[in-house]
Amino acid sequence: MRMQFSPGYAFWYQVSIIAVFAIPYAFYNFVYCYLHGNNRIEHISMELFTLVIMILTYFQVFLPIPVMHVAASGRTTFVYHAGWQLIFPTIMAVLLVGLSLKRVANAVRVKHQMVSEVYLPLLGAAFLIVGNIMSVLPGIHFPFDTFSGIINAFLVFFTLTRKRAFKLNLLVSPSVVLYCTLIVGAVLGANFIGDGIKLIQGYTDSITAVIVIMSVALTIFVLIVGLLAYKAISRISLRREQVVQDRVKNFSLATSKTLNVHEIMGDISDVLCEGLGVSHLMIFMLDRNKGKYVLSHTVNPLDNKNIEIDRDVPYIEYIKDSDTCLLLSEFKRSTTYRSMWESEKRMLADCDVACITPIRNNKDLTGILLIGNKNNKAPYSYDDIVFLESIQSIGSIALNNAMLFEDTKRRADMDDLTGMLNRNAFLKRVEDAIDAKENDQLSLIMISIDDFRLYNELYGSQEGDKALQYIASMIMNTVTRNDIAGRYSGKEFCICLPGKNQMQALRTTENIKEQLNRNEMGNGGIKMKKLTFCAGICSIPYGASNLKELMTNATMQVFSGKHTGKDKIITYQSDGVSGKYGAADGDGQQGQIVFRGYEGAASTIYALTAAIDAKDHYTFNHSSNVAEYASELAKEAGLSDEHIRIIHEAGLLHDVGKIAIPESILSKPGRLETDEYEIMKTHVEHSIEIIRYLPDLDYLIPAVVGHHERWDGTGYPNGIEGDNIPMGARCLAVADAFDAMTSKRSYKEAFSVEFAAKEISNQAGKQFDPQLTCLFVKMIEDGQIRPRLRDAVG
Repeated sequence: MRMQFSPGYAFWYQVSIIAVFAIPYAFYNFVYCYLHGNNRIEHISMELFTLVIMILTYFQVFLPIPVMHVAASGRTTFVYHAGWQLIFPTIMAVLLVGLSLKRVANAVRVKHQMVSEVYLPLLGAAFLIVGNIMSVLPGIHFPFDTFSGIINAFLVFFTLTRKRAFKLNLLVSPSVVLYCTLIVGAVLGANFIGDGIKLIQGYTDSITAVIVIMSVALTIFVLIVGLLAYKAISRISLRREQVVQDRVKNFSLATSKTLNVHEIMGDISDVLCEGLGVSHLMIFMLDRNKGKYVLSHTVNPLDNKNIEIDRDVPYIEYIKDSDTCLLLSEFKRSTTYRSMWESEKRMLADCDVACITPIRNNKDLTGILLIGNKNNKAPYSYDDIVFLESIQSIGSIALNNAMLFEDTKRRADMDDLTGMLNRNAFLKRVEDAIDAKENDQLSLIMISIDDFRLYNELYGSQEGDKALQYIASMIMNTVTRNDIAGRYSGKEFCICLPGKNQMQALRTTENIKEQLNRNEMGNGGIKMKKLTFCAGICSIPYGASNLKELMTNATMQVFSGKHTGKDKIITYQSDGVSGKYGAADGDGQQGQIVFRGYEGAASTIYALTAAIDAKDHYTFNHSSNVAEYASELAKEAGLSDEHIRIIHEAGLLHDVGKIAIPESILSKPGRLETDEYEIMKTHVEHSIEIIRYLPDLDYLIPAVVGHHERWDGTGYPNGIEGDNIPMGARCLAVADAFDAMTSKRSYKEAFSVEFAAKEISNQAGKQFDPQLTCLFVKMIEDGQIRPRLRDAVG
């Protein structure tokens, strides 16, 4: 306007006055967006009001176009004629400035925004207001409004770069470099125009030719210089960006291939330490039980692992409401930092923290990253923050997915009623503990509550559930962190003690029993039935060699306790002796319990063997022989007394299912056809179906069902192999084959003992357990095993 450019000073006055009245709204809009405003109604109202003010200003309602006076000296002045109408845009400007200051104060007080984030724009606004006021004062000819606008723009620009709203190095982007190079190239080329003209005039006198040649030469020179500079800066910037993109891409691929929380934390720390050039980084995750953020991962192994951060720490409150990371150098200038406890400030200083960034799950702050100073002591740049926020975003998603998976897996592994491991999860953990090389010994305790069905009938299933929860909590409070405890079935609990021997397991079980005896269950003052349990204990390597044997032997001890009076702890020993510890007697001392056998089951077993004899006399004799041979082998193998008795009973009943096989097949004189053999094989399933309905004899099923399994896994009915075959079934398999060979049958004569011993020896590691095979053959050679049938060959 002052220079009276076309189309005239009146037009430029309209533009400038509209800009002046729009400045308060622009300042308000900047503060609103910068501080994350959320009152949309207020914002829209201000937009409409400002638009009305600008329209009225354009039509000169508030301030007419000034009158231009030209003095004799040639100086031009503008005379303004302001009226009372000017009060309306002034009130509007004051209102907008007031609302902006109110929003700033609210952000500092409520949202914990740092004063350092907003004082520069406030200072710029002050310059702008003062500059525009001074520009309209009489006698002022210096363009204070323009000068103050430049200062304000610089302060706003600097504020945005500190907030990392855009790259500061955009000033040296390839496009800017190209334009600057073109200008510099043109200036440099202009210096050689005179020499170039003289050189060309030496070849031609045509002015047109000289101008064309010089123009083309200058253009080519400028383009070549610009192109070289553009390629150089592009290669440098692209190479840097490519390195960052590759790191983000590799990190994203690595985290997408795992659901392990600790592996993802390791990937986060590795990529940030390498990308940012830091050597100190700590990850804290929210422990909802404690209500604190606990240290979950650190790069430095010497860091204190017991650091915890409260959820109400001021910087936690800040990053909870912020979308960006928090630089400690800026945070220290805030009132929020000054309000922190000295211990909280000292923790940040001791950990060499330079940057704090959140780990989110939607709006929930699930963790925080504390990142140290860069190794080169340089401040965090815009590119560093962008890289950090990219990794933080990807890492947050990966960590939250992994934690959700682990929580789901944990819930799937837990028993809903007691909160302990369920059966499958417990067995998996025990199997892993057995496979672990550091566990040279391991003990297992199986606890079965006595008369629990009666307890439920007396007091109801709700009280029964309370009893289970009570015992489960007692067990969990007794075992250590390295122990494994789970609910094995309805009324059975199992405890695995890695690295502990049988005596340590016995003391743990006695501790649980003593607690149960001291604390009796009651309901409303009514004394309830005393709860007791039977416990079986077995250990590796002396009592078992694998998980299946461990569970089988512990289960047998529980059955032994149930059949000999209940309320007992019985340990399994492989030397044929079982230590039995019963309930405390009258004087409170532990008494030795003498094993009384399975008298209650004997009559049932003899009744079944009589039924077998009525169907097929050979099968009856065969079952008796197998029972004797197998029990002798078990005794020689050093199995416990209870185990030997179980094997003997299983031998008596292992072929009870042949009652369901047609006599035409049982007594067939020749070789069985394929379909007949398939029918014969079903006697195993029939045996199981018969035994499972017999009272208190289901413990025989594992030995009965596996006596036709083979060591190499080609047997039937389940095709299991090696140590997975129950020990009782392995003993029965050897005894069954020996009696079959040394006995006369409808389709063959009896083989000699020597022949049978050789065949059994040949099948070691194929059909039979190699160790039991060697032991059985040696027993034959020593005369401990002899055929018992009259038709056998000696």
